[in-house]
Amino acid sequence: MRIPLQIEESDMKGILEILEKEADNYVDQTSKCAYFSCNDEIQTLLSKESLERFSAITKAIGFSLKDYDYEFKKLFGCDENEDLARLMQSWITLGSSVECALQIFLAINLLNYNDSGWGKWEEFNYDNVKSELYRALDSISEEDLGNDKKKNLKKTIKNYLKTRKETTHLEQLNLQSLIAFYKVNVWWKDEYTEELEIIREYRNCVHSFKRRDVGEWDRLLESLKFYCTLLLDLRSMTPDVDDMLQYEAEMRNEYESYYNDY
Repeated sequence: MRIPLQIEESDMKGILEILEKEADNYVDQTSKCAYFSCNDEIQTLLSKESLERFSAITKAIGFSLKDYDYEFKKLFGCDENEDLARLMQSWITLGSSVECALQIFLAINLLNYNDSGWGKWEEFNYDNVKSELYRALDSISEEDLGNDKKKNLKKTIKNYLKTRKETTHLEQLNLQSLIAFYKVNVWWKDEYTEELEIIREYRNCVHSFKRRDVGEWDRLLESLKFYCTLLLDLRSMTPDVDDMLQYEAEMRNEYESYYNDY
């Protein structure tokens, strides 16, 4: 993976500044793409509110890191619980921001995503499969499985099978599913997948009752550098709509100038 020199040589403070800037650039480009899509669903997914949430999540990554000299704390000691809490919070917000950034890119390309059939079962007869599963449940004696449990299972089966009739809705994709999709359907490098898996794994520290590795500060810094590079790559793959914006502005000026003369 090729990381720009400015990003590669940045310390924690510098990388947070770059990340905030690149997130804003990504949002700005996304807003333009949504505007020119003329697609209601895309514009709903990429609404001002949803993009503001992405910006807020991304900025939140730095809340536990700004003005925190983790290198000094490492050398001279600190409250281990505080250090762990800050590191965990950083991984959790980083994972959420990455998940949102990947969803945004697919929302820009929503028509292609919907055509991918991701999560949809091929050669699948919904009615026949549902009937066979219901029949199998009905064959179980009430002593082994009560009627209430059968009803609940039938409802669960019905709802699950419905999700397999069409492409999984974009909003239902978690980070693990997004990584899998990008690996198969988007021009992607193995090292990108590896880095995303590292972020996903460390983000799972949120599950406190499971034994989790939360990495080290240096590993977090490397992941932040990767994320800045990822945002640059995603933005570079979005449609270039600046010429269309310029043309629209020129047409508007012409229109206003024409009617101002009367």
